[in-house]
Amino acid sequence: AGGVGTRAFVVTTGSLFGSMPEALTYDAVQLTSGVAANNGFPTDGEFVVQVYGSGFGNTFTVSARLGGTACEETAWASATSIECKRDQGVAGTRRVAVTAGQRPGTITHALSYNAPLIQANAEILVPVAGNTNFTLGAASNVTGMGVADYTAGVRFGATGCESSVWLSDTQVESIAPSGFRVGPPLPLAVTVGQQVGTVDGAGSYSPPVLISVSPPTNPTAGGEVYFRTENLGS
Repeated sequence: AGGVGTRAFVVTTGSLFGSMPEALTYDAVQLTSGVAANNGFPTDGEFVVQVYGSGFGNTFTVSARLGGTACEETAWASATSIECKRDQGVAGTRRVAVTAGQRPGTITHALSYNAPLIQANAEILVPVAGNTNFTLGAASNVTGMGVADYTAGVRFGATGCESSVWLSDTQVESIAPSGFRVGPPLPLAVTVGQQVGTVDGAGSYSPPVLISVSPPTNPTAGGEVYFRTENLGS
């Protein structure tokens, strides 16, 4: 067994010897598609990835990278598997790279983090003029926003919110865009890192409100009538 790269070959007969440089090499590490739970890792904490393949050798020093980030800890388990401890993240599909001794191996599209999950408890109503703060996580259940201040974006229907601020793994605050809606409620979409979560029928614009009419009655000859309203937009 061996974990090094190309090696020389030396033959000795009595006091005579001969050698050949770069005569042999050990097989490169081969990773299979059997990365345990290869989709849906949590964004909010540490987890252990089991990587399967061949050529990990016999208790060789191994290291692994998930995407562009090295694992916090990597442990040799057998000649066909290792374990990699990884912290939180919000990236999309990532490759896995393993080095055993001096021999590397990689596999693409091996794992991804969970996309944000939104479950609406109540419809979010905003005025047609927009410019109103609303918090996902207050009127809805939200998970998967990550435990750090990751870039978050929210779309109210087909329109991006004026701004969105990450608050926690379960909350993001946004300023609603202006608009109007006739028909069923709008979908909401949240983007964190490279992951997107959506929920249908979660948001809508408040209808106009008629407060009063002046004068309350009008002569048959006609005249001016004044309506006091709210939520007509700008």
